[in-house]
Amino acid sequence: MDKKPIQKPTLKTIIRKYLNEDCFFEKEKKKLDKEKREAEKENKEKLEKTEKDKDGKCYFDQFDNICFDSFTTFSDVVMDRVLKLNGRAGKFPQQDDWGGQMQTITNVVRTYASMDKVLLFTAHEEFKQDSESGRMVNIIMLTGRLRVKLPLLFSEMLHMECASTSAEIKYQIQTRPDRFNPAIRCTMRDLEMFHDVTIKEWDKPQNYGIGKLLKGTKR
Repeated sequence: MDKKPIQKPTLKTIIRKYLNEDCFFEKEKKKLDKEKREAEKENKEKLEKTEKDKDGKCYFDQFDNICFDSFTTFSDVVMDRVLKLNGRAGKFPQQDDWGGQMQTITNVVRTYASMDKVLLFTAHEEFKQDSESGRMVNIIMLTGRLRVKLPLLFSEMLHMECASTSAEIKYQIQTRPDRFNPAIRCTMRDLEMFHDVTIKEWDKPQNYGIGKLLKGTKR
């Protein structure tokens, strides 16, 4: 039985193969770019719809206070969205992804800060060595320079901690800076360095905690 000779691919066949692959990747790139543009347009329309109702009023006009819990989780949410828009969903962030995340977070916070509202933002901390001073301090868990830039938009920077014992439940805020919390600042007067904010009656929470401190506060 005769065996058919193996035909080697011609130069024309090889060129056509790579041209087809290039066309495939080009189509995929155009598809991702189109999806990115559509997602950005959709986000913009949703934001405009959220900010204004049919009467042209701002959605947040109905609120006196806005609480954002928390910066840390929000940073993860923003990064997930940035990765999806950049066609890298579920993958490790690249250098340009971090830049997009930081700019988005800054824009959101500045938008809230421009409103005539009482804003309360929480964030997790990490006890680590400061890269500049070399000291061990509590650092807000945010990306890069956001740790320095975002606090500048707020009048108060308070450290919250649990001071409970076996005899009682107690939560407190630190109102003055120390060696471990140098970023703290407080404009509210007549507060102790460690101020009790424990809610002792949950049927009247407005009479305790941070809510009591902020009651009647104007931006």
